[in-house]
Amino acid sequence: MQICRVLGGFVFVVWASLVHAEAPYGWPMDAQPALTSTFGEYRSGRLHAAVDLKTWGREGYPVLAVSDGYVWRVRTSPWGYGRAVYLRLQDGRYAIYAHLSGFAPRIASRVTAEQERRGTYSVNLFLKPDHIPVRRGEVVGFSGSTGIGVPHMHFELRDDKNRPVNPLTHGFAVQDSIAPTIRAIALVPLDANGRVNDGPAPHVQGLRWHARQGHYSSPKTPVIEGRVGVALNVYDRANASALTNRLAPYRM
Repeated sequence: MQICRVLGGFVFVVWASLVHAEAPYGWPMDAQPALTSTFGEYRSGRLHAAVDLKTWGREGYPVLAVSDGYVWRVRTSPWGYGRAVYLRLQDGRYAIYAHLSGFAPRIASRVTAEQERRGTYSVNLFLKPDHIPVRRGEVVGFSGSTGIGVPHMHFELRDDKNRPVNPLTHGFAVQDSIAPTIRAIALVPLDANGRVNDGPAPHVQGLRWHARQGHYSSPKTPVIEGRVGVALNVYDRANASALTNRLAPYRM
């Protein structure tokens, strides 16, 4: 989405988007595609290396293999990811599904056997390629809230070196035709010669959207000198979850 806006004496263009992807994979859950959070959002000292899929306050949606591959790893824990399935995909990438309420029968039987053998709920199994192969669209588990207590499905995509990548730019997409909302602008001097309103401190202004004129404005026009950076306080919405979830834009 491109947004051209006028702010005081400034004209600036904001490019903001959640997705720009083709779809070589299947969708990871048998539910309406909708997001509750996006990749890279800041979470108490860490970045969220996944997307969270909305389950509308319910549990039990079938979770699906996004491609042919095999079950590489299965974890169960009272905390963190809760019940989680890790698939190794045919292209070498990994797909991770977390907070599940349960596993597909072939996976569940192996987990139960290991739990009984160890005498503990928490297990961490690594499997070989011929143990549990899967086909695209096959059910591997069911959405839930284990490890966190809030129903949703945490979905990760990792490259062949097990490094997280943004699913929304690597084959997964949600409908997004809603422009982002800009709440404030910050003007930040970048060196000793930078000034905003004749001072060296960052300056933050709230913005107001004027629907008829089609632009944002602020009550005062700031005066800047030298090298000054621009930051925006902004959130986005995607169509299916627009009424309930504020999301981080992918790019500005």
